[in-house]
Amino acid sequence: MQRIATSSGLESLAHFLSIMGLLAKADQYQLLSSDHYLTITGEKNQQRVNQAVNYIFNHYHENLSLEEVAEELGMQPTYFSKFFRQATGRRFVEFVNSLRITRACDLLVHSDLPITNICFEVGFTNISNFNRHFMALKEMTPSNYRKLAGVARSFD
Repeated sequence: MQRIATSSGLESLAHFLSIMGLLAKADQYQLLSSDHYLTITGEKNQQRVNQAVNYIFNHYHENLSLEEVAEELGMQPTYFSKFFRQATGRRFVEFVNSLRITRACDLLVHSDLPITNICFEVGFTNISNFNRHFMALKEMTPSNYRKLAGVARSFD
């Protein structure tokens, strides 16, 4: 990896391909994508995925439901649920909560807003639910995350 970073052009590509060759021959490995992940092909399906993700990004802070996004795309909720999971490898609720927690992390680091305000601003309806999801994804509380981020910023 260091050789890739310190080289350029064809030399860098050669180092990269060398690593890919080693990985291809490896007997021990761990899949990073889930087994149920399926590629959504076709331009129309890609547009639908993009439309869904854009809608979620624009409305994640609201009381967003799978049914609402399905309606926006002109799909039945059950079909949209399956379609979304195939396209992203994640359930709708997991995707939305992950986005909300990511945004909360950004606010914890770059603002002085109280954690309760951040909870509601990113779309959670109660603090205990927010704390539970935050802990599940980040393996620490929001206040600990803020403290660690503050320490990290002081070293910049």
